Amino acid sequence: MKVSIDRTALEDASGIPESQLAMGQVGGTAKTGNYVRLEGGRLLVEVTLQPSGEQVVATVNTGGGENAFYLPLAYGDRVVLDWPGGDGQAVILARLNDRDGPFPTFGVPSAEQGQVPLYTALKTGSGQLVLIESGDDGDVLLHSGGSVQLRADSGYQVLVSARTHIGVGAQFASEPTGACVGAEGKTVGGSAGGAYAPAAHVPMGAPIPPVLPPDSTKPVPVPADGIVRVKDSILSNSATDSGFWAFLIGLAGVFIAWAAAPGPDPGGVALKGALSTFFGTPAGQPPTSLASEHRSASLNTASDA
Repeated sequence: MKVSIDRTALEDASGIPESQLAMGQVGGTAKTGNYVRLEGGRLLVEVTLQPSGEQVVATVNTGGGENAFYLPLAYGDRVVLDWPGGDGQAVILARLNDRDGPFPTFGVPSAEQGQVPLYTALKTGSGQLVLIESGDDGDVLLHSGGSVQLRADSGYQVLVSARTHIGVGAQFASEPTGACVGAEGKTVGGSAGGAYAPAAHVPMGAPIPPVLPPDSTKPVPVPADGIVRVKDSILSNSATDSGFWAFLIGLAGVFIAWAAAPGPDPGGVALKGALSTFFGTPAGQPPTSLASEHRSASLNTASDA
């Protein structure tokens, strides 16, 4: 049964047409797989009105144009419908939460046991996607006063397809600006944030030639700090770690010369002397650190980490 709202006063004041509201339950008398369907770009939902049992087809209020918000409708969900103007196509305005759909748990404890939590939350059913998509030249911003946790409990994978910069210094070169309402119903467009440029690496020895990514013909700077993954190979050579390699080559040279020397070396006296001489030179000072760069073709960087 549709319940008519008396809006005569509003109609007289502003010309708003009468509206019809009703309660309903998603789905028809038989549980079918197409109670929600797309037809001609419109999302149509079969709804059984309550308490009359009348069945209608309604659209879903997702917003207009490029700005949309949609939550999936499950069979049996209780909804509120409206008939703008009092007739025509019904529109689902909201879903109801009652004793048949209790408050969901999100696994976040309250400060006091048993108290109602204060947080904004979105929870989906098993197998349902959470999709956040920006328009062209739009950025996705996530700001937190505390920590940010990314956790995948089943697939154990967090996939990042773009160049990734991690660290305190990884900031926009210029902050993004949002679109806003302009004069005469026009929209003033926003702009995307300026891309962060990692600092070029300064090696310990001779400079390393810039790396060419597979999809570009222009060199990119080798990052100053690298994210090393389990399967990444580590790049260390005389250019990145000149001190270490000079020490290792010199030490090996002492043993090679001793092994090639004619005659025996009772008690290793000759070897001890050669090692003592080597350790007394600048090249014989054991290094205390390595640059140990990852192969930067992975294009991952860490700044100020």
